[in-house]
Amino acid sequence: MPPARARFRRLPLPGALRALWERRKRAAFPRGAVTCHLEIWTQGRLTTTTARELAELRARFALSDLLVLHGSAILADDGVTVLCGPPGAGKSTFLRHLQEEGHGSIVEDGLVLVGRRRDDAFLITTHTFEVFDRASRLSKVLRRAARIRFNVWHQDDPQRQRAGAWRIALLYQMPRLCFSLAILLGRRRRDAVVPELLPVSMVVELAHPADEFQSVLLPVGAAPVALAELSAAVPPVVAYERLDGQGTVVELRQRLSAALGLAETVVAS
Repeated sequence: MPPARARFRRLPLPGALRALWERRKRAAFPRGAVTCHLEIWTQGRLTTTTARELAELRARFALSDLLVLHGSAILADDGVTVLCGPPGAGKSTFLRHLQEEGHGSIVEDGLVLVGRRRDDAFLITTHTFEVFDRASRLSKVLRRAARIRFNVWHQDDPQRQRAGAWRIALLYQMPRLCFSLAILLGRRRRDAVVPELLPVSMVVELAHPADEFQSVLLPVGAAPVALAELSAAVPPVVAYERLDGQGTVVELRQRLSAALGLAETVVAS
């Protein structure tokens, strides 16, 4: 499982507080939302409950292996494009800009659940987007307040690297912190939803040597497996691009723009 799990160790809560938190978390998602992948990715293991939910998903949609990807996804006319990469890389901001420019609609943000059916890949609409979108916006505000930028990961000067070490550590804590805040600040959902499958046409991976937020493969009948690289897990019919994740936000946007076949002017702002 992802080495990041060590950074997500939960502080023990008294039984009453734990039960209260679990009720609040369930209320933050609509009835029928898929949340088993959240527990698997943070805990690094399958529980009896999550294993049963995965089996039900596979049976409902006739899927084999499942993938939990740390990233965001946008739906366009040719299918779903998934962007994977480390926190703070600008994945959500990039896709929001594409959405505003009319290049598609964001369907997932934070963790993306993908299933395989023979040689095809499908995104499972988990209906967790509202919570993750809120968490992403909170994270952006907190990162700006702490003056955290993605480029603290690749400072060439050793002294600047040491100066940025605390920012990197805080950056890794942001996803869980902001997810918890998004749960607490969100409204109670009483509506019902039904998960659907959306065909995946492309997966773009921003690779960074310091990224500990690895994706997770969930094979049938086996324990979760952390993936340092997605190439072997992506079906051949799905376009796959592995990009250098080191660089400034502007440089990363230019690489993403080129990978998606967009003009640089689309992501210039």
